[in-house]
Amino acid sequence: RPVSLSGMQRASMLHSFPLSLSLVLMALSCTDAFLPGTGPFLRGLRHDSIATTRQSAMRTSMQLRGDGYKPMIEVPGHAHSDAILLAKTVAVQEQVENVEKVETKAGITINTKGMGQAPFWVAVIGGLTVFQMIKKKVEGRSVLDNKDVKYIASNEKEEKELHIFACEGCGYEMMPARGREGKFFPDDFKCPICSAPKEKFWDMNDPTDPRNQEKEEEAAAPAAAAKSDTPPPPPKVTAADLEGAKKMIEGIVDKTNSNPLMIRLAWHDAGTFDKSVAAPWPKAGGAVASIRFQPELNHGANAGVITAIKLLEPVKDAFPAVSYADLFQMASAVGVELAGGPKIDMIYGRVDVSGPEDCSPEGNLPDAEAGEGGKYGGKPEMEDTTAAGHLRKVFYRMGLTDEEIVALSGAHTLGRAYKDRSGLGAEKTKFTDGSKAVRADGKEGIGRKGGSSWTEQWLKFDNSYFKTVPDANADPELLKLSTDKTLFEDEGFKPFAEKFRDSEEEFFKSYAAAHKKLSELGSKFEPEGGIKI
Repeated sequence: RPVSLSGMQRASMLHSFPLSLSLVLMALSCTDAFLPGTGPFLRGLRHDSIATTRQSAMRTSMQLRGDGYKPMIEVPGHAHSDAILLAKTVAVQEQVENVEKVETKAGITINTKGMGQAPFWVAVIGGLTVFQMIKKKVEGRSVLDNKDVKYIASNEKEEKELHIFACEGCGYEMMPARGREGKFFPDDFKCPICSAPKEKFWDMNDPTDPRNQEKEEEAAAPAAAAKSDTPPPPPKVTAADLEGAKKMIEGIVDKTNSNPLMIRLAWHDAGTFDKSVAAPWPKAGGAVASIRFQPELNHGANAGVITAIKLLEPVKDAFPAVSYADLFQMASAVGVELAGGPKIDMIYGRVDVSGPEDCSPEGNLPDAEAGEGGKYGGKPEMEDTTAAGHLRKVFYRMGLTDEEIVALSGAHTLGRAYKDRSGLGAEKTKFTDGSKAVRADGKEGIGRKGGSSWTEQWLKFDNSYFKTVPDANADPELLKLSTDKTLFEDEGFKPFAEKFRDSEEEFFKSYAAAHKKLSELGSKFEPEGGIKI
């Protein structure tokens, strides 16, 4: 069917010349009388020329628009004369295809109707083409130039003059060519979709329009966030978030018997704190969740804690506002309480460090036994030739006292030592092979089998650790390390160790206070002062 062109899509010589050529070829191909045997060839050229005309017209309409992406919107009643000519061309084509044919004596087929029309069309189209060329020469323009080129946006300045009028009601877009707004977007214009008047349209290319400014801000926001080196602030945690997380952790610890592992994770995260570091948070270390990043996660003392972190990931997914630092310390307190230990007066709202650049150096945690050269400690400032001296260097660095060192050591009433983690203990004992009930509530289950425990019921939090360590008659399969024995040998530690042996109540009281203090070392709380649940 004919290509429909609006006034704002007027064709340049890019398609005016092929159009004229197509009409000439059409007239010539109506008969073979001009050149015998050339009719089929000329008719083929005619079809190709018309196809070229249509493609050129469409291509030109895209150029007139200015950005070359969407076709122009046609306003009914403003069809260009080229479109009318092309429609007439197609009409002639349809007539030619049904002309009568006669056979000449020479065997040449003559289209009788075409013979009558051909001279007329040759004269008309040829005359118009010559007239158009002469006119352009008189005007001082190239014969291939077209006056409608002024409507094409050829540079950045002219592109800014283009308008895209959008209907507020249905979103219909009206895109007149540059400088043709008055003709194709008049005052009485109505939306062809919803019939909204011109007043309901707004210019999407007008930078002063608030609606465009809002769109630009929305579009720029993701890019700005991506370019920014500062991560977006985490969501604010609420008491409801913390209560939900705690309930979920209770279920995980009860099911997996991971009480000792959760305590170890929290202690090793907080135990990196160095009170002598004056640099801004979090350079002093502490309970900041840096343990979840490499290289700290791969420190020798942290072997196996990745298991605890993975157990807590579902809680983080369910309550993303709760920080990892809070989850680690919460799981530790839950582990103690579920095992029958004291309730710890925890506060939450800790802020996490953001990356591995905030990891603490290796060697901050205590050694259980002496290493090469008979020294305890992973770095020079923590080294000592005695277990007691080493413990003091490590825990004094955190700001803890002798009583707190002994009380925290009592947490070894829970858990086991594994050869594949600390290098200490047996492969398994009669207390860790799964044959005995070790939970505080008497239920079955121990988690992973193997390792050596300090106490017989190593999933029950009580003061049995302080009874077993000094007892020469204790089962030989129970673990007693140098850092355990020194609690009853060192004159500074011994009074507290004996007090805890004789009174579980005193032990629980001191332990709860020491655990709380450890869990807050190096922490930054938001809101300030933390949140209690």
